[in-house]
Amino acid sequence: MSKAPQESSAAAREWAARISAAWDKVSLAQNEGRRAAGPKPKNSDEILFVEQPLSEWLVRRGHIIERQVKCAGGRVDIVDSTSKELIECKASGRISSIVAAARQLKHYESVFDGFGMVIAVPRIDESADWMVVALRGIGFRFIEVRKLPHD
Repeated sequence: MSKAPQESSAAAREWAARISAAWDKVSLAQNEGRRAAGPKPKNSDEILFVEQPLSEWLVRRGHIIERQVKCAGGRVDIVDSTSKELIECKASGRISSIVAAARQLKHYESVFDGFGMVIAVPRIDESADWMVVALRGIGFRFIEVRKLPHD
């Protein structure tokens, strides 16, 4: 026998509240860990294989960019003033990295009003295709650095 609609809605709200509270704790712990860890090392895979080549590619095309921009929500990898986009770089195109980048960009969104959100990875893993489609549906854009045209 199914529960009455009111009971289902109440249970769903309670479940959502628990998930939200747990997520807040995880986010806080991640942010504290990042603060303790400091900035990324200059030779990290993320910087060497995504952020640096993408930055150079954008600059060659006349974009005005800033890298590693500190803000209230954390540190944005690339702020592209020309296209009004925030770019979060990840060393992997796995679903976990893409979700982490989307979460970070949502934090920065309130600080950079009107900027688009872009996730840059070397390439998108096939297993993450469904998540990419979903995120594109809510306004995210993706850059696969390995697919950028060469000069």
